[in-house]
Amino acid sequence: TTTHAQVVDTEPRSITVVENQENVELHCRIGRPAQLCLIRMPGLNDQIALSPTEKSPVAGYHYHGEGLDKGSCGVRIDRVTADNAGLMNCTLFVDGRGLTGSIEIVVAFPPQQPVIEVVQGNLANVEVNSQLMFRCTAERGNPAANLSWFLDQEQIYEGVQFPEAPEEYYDERSNKHMFTATSTLKRAVRAEDNGKRLTCQAQHLAYPEGVSRTDLILDVNFQPQALPDQVVYGLQLGRTATASMVIKANPSPHVMWNIDGTDYHQGTEQGRYAVPIPEALGNNRYNVSLTIAGLTLEDLSKTYVLRASNNFGVEEYRLTLRSQDEVFSESSSFGTGEIVGLVLAVVIVLLAIALIVGARATGRWCFRGASLNTDINPDSEAQIAPHPHDDEIDERLQTQDPAAHYVHEGDERHAAAATNGKHENGKQAAKQQPVAAPIVPPPVATKQENGKPADSKTNTSVDTTDNGVGETMLPTATGIVVEANVSNGETTTTTTIPVMPPTPDNINSSILRPTNLRQNPLDAAYPLGAIRREPQHSINSGNFDDASVLSSDSCSTIGYGDPNQVGLPVATAQKRWIPHQQRELLEKQAQLLLSGAALKRKRETEIF
Repeated sequence: TTTHAQVVDTEPRSITVVENQENVELHCRIGRPAQLCLIRMPGLNDQIALSPTEKSPVAGYHYHGEGLDKGSCGVRIDRVTADNAGLMNCTLFVDGRGLTGSIEIVVAFPPQQPVIEVVQGNLANVEVNSQLMFRCTAERGNPAANLSWFLDQEQIYEGVQFPEAPEEYYDERSNKHMFTATSTLKRAVRAEDNGKRLTCQAQHLAYPEGVSRTDLILDVNFQPQALPDQVVYGLQLGRTATASMVIKANPSPHVMWNIDGTDYHQGTEQGRYAVPIPEALGNNRYNVSLTIAGLTLEDLSKTYVLRASNNFGVEEYRLTLRSQDEVFSESSSFGTGEIVGLVLAVVIVLLAIALIVGARATGRWCFRGASLNTDINPDSEAQIAPHPHDDEIDERLQTQDPAAHYVHEGDERHAAAATNGKHENGKQAAKQQPVAAPIVPPPVATKQENGKPADSKTNTSVDTTDNGVGETMLPTATGIVVEANVSNGETTTTTTIPVMPPTPDNINSSILRPTNLRQNPLDAAYPLGAIRREPQHSINSGNFDDASVLSSDSCSTIGYGDPNQVGLPVATAQKRWIPHQQRELLEKQAQLLLSGAALKRKRETEIF
């Protein structure tokens, strides 16, 4: 026969209940059907047999479980008493053999209210930094209470100690096991601990609210506490000023002000100074003040020393005063010097801007060549900025042909210099007179018709006039002869042309404008001493034949004919330089004006 070891399962293994707790259930189980269930309960003299089908022999104790056939054996207690504390045994009989299980029953009852006592130190005369030891005890409880320390609702962990196990003893009269919980607290007292509540809290499940507390108010004596140097702001000069500060001390301090070596005690009034008695604000805080009648600038320069003392020490404080004006100066991000500097900087910047704008408007300094006047009438103010590459182009042209870049603008009545030009072997050799005279364009080769040279016409240094029908009018002879040499193969032809003044024409003279009616706008763009480039133009259409070239002795017409005919002003005796881009624009404008004037004269001639 094989015997299998059977184990009785208990639920729960241990239980803690409060005295008079109702309907407490304890259960034992086995894996096989049982024939009998026996319960031995503390507080009962004998064990009892419980069955789901039979009534319990003891009042207040009932069967609890799923039935004996399922191996279930338990008890339900209507009301637990302190006598039920201990081990409850349950025995199940299987095939005539009993198997037993145990459940521990703990009947809790509350301990007494915790008690705080001072183990080390004198609570009646506690000073700052003194060491105190407190002990909290909660007696006669089951189980032992859990203790903790608090200082004004803030739990304390530092310096807290607990014994290894609570103290236990047995009360024979009540037949109860009781436990006492104990905890100690060591703490270095601080000034801020004064007036705070030291609490020992006991936590127990048998307490009606779960916890019980005991409080102790700390009364810490300390000297006036140190503070950094104080500054009083916003005082008004000439009025009564009150400077105050708050200090902490316990007990209340006795104060004295020292001003320029003179002591002023509390509750006294001396001269312009009055010292009231410190005002208690609560929680060991005191308001100490000083009243000054007729605040002066000298008062603001002083340092006021406050000496506060009590039975536990002396402390000194330093205080300075500030007026409303000083507060404004300090609160501002700029002082007087910074403001003056800022104003000067703004004035300098505005002056510089004004100078730059004025220089640009008048064309001075570095703006002399930045804006060039391109007026073609007295009312125009248009300006054309020079092309950035004109200087390089003009330098190359000057190297190739100096006369093509600059010309001299002399007096309109200056004598014209004769120009001799020769064409030999397809090359041109120009000969210049040593005297100071305007440089004129080279002569244009004569045109040959049917193998014979045609009458050559060349540019001269005198004004020419168009009569409106394509005929060029020459001035009267002045004794100056212009020779034009034309090379045709090996034959050189020399033509002498007398310079003649223009023939009076009643029709044309009626539409001619007076001499020097307007100043040449081109002259305004030339600096003194500069040589202006003279454009070389041949007008081969309209009223001019193929060989005619407009010119003037003083370059006043800029190669476009008589300025008095087209409204262009006569040049003054200046030398000016015009950029390439502007020069081309002026040439086109002059060409349009000249063509329009010639067409107008032609129409008027046809009418008359």
